[in-house]
Amino acid sequence: MVLEAKVTGFHSIKALYVEDEDFKRVVEYPSLCDSFTSQECFLFNENKLCIPKIPLRDLIVKEAH
Repeated sequence: MVLEAKVTGFHSIKALYVEDEDFKRVVEYPSLCDSFTSQECFLFNENKLCIPKIPLRDLIVKEAH
């Protein structure tokens, strides 16, 4: 089964990593964070998409579950 959803503004998440308290350090010092990877400028932790603390986060988590 493939989960698909279109969320307007989803790509703006990429720019918010540098401002987010959870992910700022990962972006600034990627060599210190072994479990994180970046694909097409999206941040992943052990194959899970990282979502900054924004109102859209709750919606994405709710829809994914």
